[in-house]
Amino acid sequence: MSVVLILRRALRDLGLLGLTALIAAVTVFLACAAPRLVHDTVDRGAREAVATAGRSTDLVLGSNLIADLPGTGSTPVTAQQVIDLAPLIPERLPPALRGVAQSALPFAVTQAVDVVGAPVEVGMRFAALTPDGRGHLVVERGELPGATAGASDDAPIRVALSAVAARRIGADVGSVLRLETATDAFDIRVSALVAPDAGQTPADQRASWIDIPNLWPDETDGEPVVGTGRPRTEQVSVLIDPEAMTRVTAALVDPVPAGIRVTLDPDGFTADLVTRVAQDIDALKGTAADLTPGEPITLLAQSSFEAALADYPPAASAATAQMTIAIAGMLVAAITVLVLASALLTARRAAGLTLERARGTSLVGIGCRAGVEAVVTTALATVVGVGGAGLVFPGPGTLWWVVALVGLVAIAVPVVQAVRVARAAWPTSRRVANPSERRRAARMQGRRRLVLEALLGAVTLAAVVAVVQRGALPAGPTGGGPGSAFAPGALGVDPLVAIAPALIAASVAVAAARLLPLALRPALRPARRSRGIAGLLIAAQLERTPTLLPVFAATLAVGILFAGGSFAATVDSGQENASWLAVGGDARADGSFTPDDVTRVQGSPDVTAAGARLVLRGVDATGDRGSTLVSVTGVTAGSERLIGGRPDDPDYRTTATDIRSLRGEDSYSEVEAPVRALADAALIERYGEAGLSVDINDRMVELDLVGPLDVPLAGQTDEVGSRLLVDLDALSNAVGTPLPATTIVVDGAGAASAVASLGPDAEVETRAGWLAERRGSALIAGTTHTMQLAAGAAFALAMLAVAAAVLGQARGRVRDVALMRTLGAERGAGWWLALAQTLPVALAAFLGGVGAGALILYLVGPSLGLDILTGREETAMVLDQATLAVAAAGIILTLAAAILGERVAANRRALPTVLRVGESS
Repeated sequence: MSVVLILRRALRDLGLLGLTALIAAVTVFLACAAPRLVHDTVDRGAREAVATAGRSTDLVLGSNLIADLPGTGSTPVTAQQVIDLAPLIPERLPPALRGVAQSALPFAVTQAVDVVGAPVEVGMRFAALTPDGRGHLVVERGELPGATAGASDDAPIRVALSAVAARRIGADVGSVLRLETATDAFDIRVSALVAPDAGQTPADQRASWIDIPNLWPDETDGEPVVGTGRPRTEQVSVLIDPEAMTRVTAALVDPVPAGIRVTLDPDGFTADLVTRVAQDIDALKGTAADLTPGEPITLLAQSSFEAALADYPPAASAATAQMTIAIAGMLVAAITVLVLASALLTARRAAGLTLERARGTSLVGIGCRAGVEAVVTTALATVVGVGGAGLVFPGPGTLWWVVALVGLVAIAVPVVQAVRVARAAWPTSRRVANPSERRRAARMQGRRRLVLEALLGAVTLAAVVAVVQRGALPAGPTGGGPGSAFAPGALGVDPLVAIAPALIAASVAVAAARLLPLALRPALRPARRSRGIAGLLIAAQLERTPTLLPVFAATLAVGILFAGGSFAATVDSGQENASWLAVGGDARADGSFTPDDVTRVQGSPDVTAAGARLVLRGVDATGDRGSTLVSVTGVTAGSERLIGGRPDDPDYRTTATDIRSLRGEDSYSEVEAPVRALADAALIERYGEAGLSVDINDRMVELDLVGPLDVPLAGQTDEVGSRLLVDLDALSNAVGTPLPATTIVVDGAGAASAVASLGPDAEVETRAGWLAERRGSALIAGTTHTMQLAAGAAFALAMLAVAAAVLGQARGRVRDVALMRTLGAERGAGWWLALAQTLPVALAAFLGGVGAGALILYLVGPSLGLDILTGREETAMVLDQATLAVAAAGIILTLAAAILGERVAANRRALPTVLRVGESS
């Protein structure tokens, strides 16, 4: 084996060798970077989900304060002991929880105690003032309560409360209030009026005091409650020193709830940690006592972590499945291009390999030389690809087996191709000379090919059927155990989902390559009958079955591009429909509104429709066939276009005629009971002929069920029981008092401005805001970005494969054109011949890609959980036609550039020289 020969050959073919090494490096880069993008997307989704859930994900280790009462035999537990234990808890937690634990906040809060002699009825809770709590308070007047050591048992307990609470109960600094329990009575003295830390956001303020209810009551209208004569009970909480809590505990009959709230840091989460933390919390629910060995405090673990994040595992699985499809297609396309580039390099060296074989070099020697070169170039490509991926996309998630597969292909393919070329030049077996034997051998080869193609189709069908039947997403109860959405590996993807698109593309590519010549045959008859050799040769070229490898690469890429674009369009369309159902219109305001408010909104600029509604949940409904709970929605005039969701979606819209039928033909002043109503199918089936009455403001209103309510009420959630839709004015007339609207829904470009005019008390939600929040989420935005990158990379690589296929046939076309010229063909015949040889590849790739993309969309798409990402239960598939235009333009431009470059190079060569010396001259 000559090192000099290997170096000389590498330098001579440096361009193609560098291209092959570059493709290998890009493939390794993609194999390293793409899975990291998936991990980064689902990890950011995990952090976003935990942050959105807020304190719902906290771990609460609950206990009770126990008073030191003689004769009980119980070991006392004080608030100070709980406070001292809190800093020790994080280090005692299981590893996953310990890694994301942000703080451990102690708390102790009593049940409400009645205040005696207050100007209003007051239920007062006592909460221990912790060190963390002191740091989040602003003292407006007075002094915070301190230690009570040495104080008399009869001395008033010093408390701090908010200024708003003090005003509502008629207290001030220095006020003394008397409290009575079932066994004792004691006095308290207001020592300080406090407010939450102004440096905190309202959300942080609520989070800091989440375990103390009614500590920060809402502001009133500025007038004191005292003396207004309003019969009401004020619920307030006051802060006391932990030592004073011991005295309060002894005076109460009921246990005093206490505990430690462990808050979790959203920034520390990953998708894997979500699963592990859920398992740790589930395990702690039975073993929390192990956190306090040798201490009198017994803890009980509670958390809503799994319930708060219940939507994350299926959403992450859906996003992972969609990204995996695009990434798997991209990697298969990259490996295919690598094989084609290697074949192009081997074809360039065919004459040299034949000469080596003629001079006596063994096949082993030829393979070893090709192998040494391939090992060196693959090693360099791997280093560059892995290093580049580490710089651009650092982090875990590399599929090292894919990197190893790329390396194996990059090394093995050049060796196999070189040996095949050398062996074909000097075959060792006897060739069949009899024409009939040759035909028989050709038929056998064709049958073997048909068997392989049939096997490919069967495997593809089995994979698709398995995906359709089993689905792509894990399903099961929560809890972290087997079958749970939080179980290990629950966020993974079924391998069939990843391989199914490639199998579909391969089967479609084979079918397209087989059927395209048959489809073109009728159109080629004029070419065969034309004068000269050119038309006949071009027709013969078009009737040939195109080379499968470039057709497969291009078919897969176009299919992935089309399917990816259609997935994105489907999610986008589903979100658009879901936004109408979630908001009800372009904008919605919730509150309490008068008819003047509705009229003002309806008359606002750029408002195309506006309607108001009153939503009453849990209403008692009674009829001859029993009673039930229903949700009653009363709508005003103008609501015809604002009930069922998206205006152009007929499946989710009640007709305007049905809504108008609720009002009838008479004016409301003349309407008598019963009130007309639309009802869902369950109510109509049960009460349609028997009659139904509902209790509205302690008055029974008889209803006449005039039609079905078979659409969701857009912008309306948390409905209780069956649904009823009535006219609000008719309902008010039947009740005898005006019923205020609780919701106003508006359509039109001026909808946001119209609802903003209702004032700060109205809770406003716009459809644009809903969409922006949904589409801007980490999972959806990351999935869209990753799929776009993967589909774009796959398509670019596939176009490179098409160009390589075109250039790989260039030498043969030069020879054919030279022969055609000697037979009298015109000078432009070369262009037609190039087009005839490349057009089948382009047509098969485009048509096959469209078919493959549609099959992927409709066969695999329903298993990918697109409805989870759209927020709508039923999501209709949408074909993205823009990607078809991009694919067609890309194929045309690639073919044009390749053919142009080939013809420019060919025109510089003397065709007679090709005929006289050979095409390698």
